[in-house]
Amino acid sequence: MEQYTYADEKAVEADMRSLDFLAECGIDWLSDSHPWGGETEKMNALGAGDKYAPGDWVLKFLQHARQRDVKIVMWPTMNHTHPWWGKGAPFRTDKPEWLMTPKTLDGKPDIIKQRAGRANCFANQPFFDWLSRINEAGLATGYYKAWAMDGSFFGDGGWFTTIIPADCASDQHDHLPGDSNYACQRALDQLISGVRRNYPRMVIFMCRPPMDLGVWSLRNVDACFTLLESGTPPSHVAAGDEIRKWSRVRVHHHFFPHYLDQPLLFPSRANRRAPPNWSSEKLDYILLSALSCSPNQLYYLPTKTGIPGTDKAELRKWLDWGRKNIAYLQVRKDLPEWPAAGNVDGSAHIVGDSGLVFLFNPHAAALSGEFALTADGIGLKGEGPFSITQEHPAAGRAQTARTGETIRWEVPAQSAVVLRIRPVKSRLTTP
Repeated sequence: MEQYTYADEKAVEADMRSLDFLAECGIDWLSDSHPWGGETEKMNALGAGDKYAPGDWVLKFLQHARQRDVKIVMWPTMNHTHPWWGKGAPFRTDKPEWLMTPKTLDGKPDIIKQRAGRANCFANQPFFDWLSRINEAGLATGYYKAWAMDGSFFGDGGWFTTIIPADCASDQHDHLPGDSNYACQRALDQLISGVRRNYPRMVIFMCRPPMDLGVWSLRNVDACFTLLESGTPPSHVAAGDEIRKWSRVRVHHHFFPHYLDQPLLFPSRANRRAPPNWSSEKLDYILLSALSCSPNQLYYLPTKTGIPGTDKAELRKWLDWGRKNIAYLQVRKDLPEWPAAGNVDGSAHIVGDSGLVFLFNPHAAALSGEFALTADGIGLKGEGPFSITQEHPAAGRAQTARTGETIRWEVPAQSAVVLRIRPVKSRLTTP
C-alpha cells in the first residue's frame, strides 16, 4: 500500500482496492501504512494553534474502510514527522529550542549522526503538550478505533531504542542535561496513559520504543509489535517454527503476557524492493502457529499482487475460527518441548475443564507428542473423564481419558494438529 503522501486520486483508489482485498480475507483491522495518513508536508507545517485533521484523499480512504468494516489504526510519530522518509522533519520548526541536542555523537550510528538536531526532544514539556493535543485532534475525528505510537527518542525509525540511551544536552528541557533517556520514557508513558484516560475504548497498539523497553512500558497497552520483525524463512513450516520460538522467548525470558504480543506473518522486510513471494503450501501450519501464540495477529499481505482465492478463504476460515475460540486463545500454557527438529511442541489453552491443545511437528516423518491431563500439565481442572477430539487436520479421531492420564497423539509430518478437550457428560439410564 502507499507508503508516502497520496499523489493523486488513483493512488487512493488503489489503496481502497487493497481494503477490499483485506476484507475478503477476513481482516478487520488495518494499521495505516504511512504515518499521519501520509500527509508529511502538512505535518511539517503545523503551527502553534493548528489541529491535525485528515485531508480529503485520506478521508476518502477512511470512509471506504468504514464501509468495509475495516477499522483503521491511527499511526502517529513521536518527534519527527516521517522517520522512514527523507521529506520528514522535526515538528514545529519555528521552535528550534525544542530540538534534541545530543551531548556527543562519538560512537553513534551514522543514522543518528545524520538526525542530530533534526528531532524534537521528547522530554520537553511544551513540545509534549503540543504533540498530545495534535494526537487528541486526530482521535477526535472518530475515524480511528486504535492508536499506535512508533519511532524512537532520536527521531529515527526506532532501531536504536535500547542499544544507545537518548541524551540531550539542553538545559531548557525537563531532564538533566545530557541524560534524557529516563525522562523520555516517562513522557511516553504519560502520553499512552493520556490516550487511555481520554479514550478508554481505544485499542492501543505499540511499536518502538515500548517493544524494546520491556513489559513495564506496556501498562496501558493492548498489543505490542513483535521482536521478530526482520523476516521469517520462506517455508511456512520453518516460519511457523520461528514464530513459536520467538513467542516463547517473549513469554519466558521477557515476561510478556502472550496476549500482548503480535506474531508477524508473511513479512517482506527481507527484500523490500521486490514483491513478497507467496506460497500456498502449508498455509495452515503458519496460521495455527500464530494463533497458538497470541489472540493478536499481524499479517503483511500482498494486497496489490493478490493471492489465490483458496488462500483468501483459508485465511478467513482460521480468523473466523480464532474469533469463535477467543476465550481459549487468551490463555496459554506451553508444553515442555521447544520448537526444534525432531520434537513435537505445542501449547494448551484451557478454561476450566475444556479447551484446545495445539501440537506441531516440523519433522519430515510422523512423530508423537504428549501431554498430561492435569492442572500442572495443561491447566485442566475437573476430575473427568474427558474426551479428546482431533479437529484438524482430519476431524474424527477421538479418545476418552481420565484426570492424570498422559495423552500421546501422533502428528503427521510437517503438520499442525488441533485437539479439543471437553468433559464427558454422564448419561443417566433408566431400567
